[in-house]
Amino acid sequence: MRNKKEIKDKILIGLITATNEEYQSIYNIIKKTGILLFNSKDKTSPFPYFFSEFDFFGNDKKLKINLITIKSGYGKLNAISAATFLIERYKVDFLINFGACGSLTKLNFDKSTKVLKTPSLKIGDFVIPKILYESSYISFKINQENKDIKTNEENKDSKKENSENGKIFVGLNRIESIIHKSIINKYDFVKEVKGCSSDMDVDSMEKRDFLRIFFGADICDWESFSIRKVAHLWKIPSLIFRVVSDYANESFLIDYKENLINILDNGANFLLHEILPMTCKILISELNF
Repeated sequence: MRNKKEIKDKILIGLITATNEEYQSIYNIIKKTGILLFNSKDKTSPFPYFFSEFDFFGNDKKLKINLITIKSGYGKLNAISAATFLIERYKVDFLINFGACGSLTKLNFDKSTKVLKTPSLKIGDFVIPKILYESSYISFKINQENKDIKTNEENKDSKKENSENGKIFVGLNRIESIIHKSIINKYDFVKEVKGCSSDMDVDSMEKRDFLRIFFGADICDWESFSIRKVAHLWKIPSLIFRVVSDYANESFLIDYKENLINILDNGANFLLHEILPMTCKILISELNF
């Protein structure tokens, strides 16, 4: 974390993507609009990454924004490693995680046509999780065996928000809360949600209902929980920005492949041109730049 007494003229931001497609979508937009410094050929790095630089005017002076975009690969362990790499080696001031996610919001089908009605979170929607739960296939199986899903469905509305019954989760720190509020106030189409990071493909209604009902989650992915957890351990703020690519059911892989490139291009463009400048403005006011 940056020393509060140390005034800098440069903000260092780490941007973590998991897949080739997510990484490439950021690269393509920055190549057109930003200053691409170089692709790293660092043999000591376990990940590919590249540097880009932007000028940003704040507090009556020009600041440099150095963005380090990294491709972590799938899963919690890769996400933890990439976040730690950025924090330890480059001393980043802020972490962003960008990628696709599955929607867990309740699916409604027209009984006569068997066509899916528009759910509350649809493909292409932008989301920012305020709470992230950690899940696993083991917890899924245990709860299936104990038949907890029906009980949680019946009691979920009566439970207090902070009563998590041993569930592992991470919320927002002060600066993250300010960033979320600013984004939602300006862009009403960005949805603040509850997310769940799981070490399994959510490829069935059984798994989908478990995450939706037991955790009360709206979206699912593999890496978000780990990235925010690492950021909080190192006492730096983070932003998880995801785009809905599928409905986390039996057809998730078909939906994912059909929608991925288009939704990622839209999301990367919005992230870099809208959210990033807003975030930098908040960081300037909240940190010592």
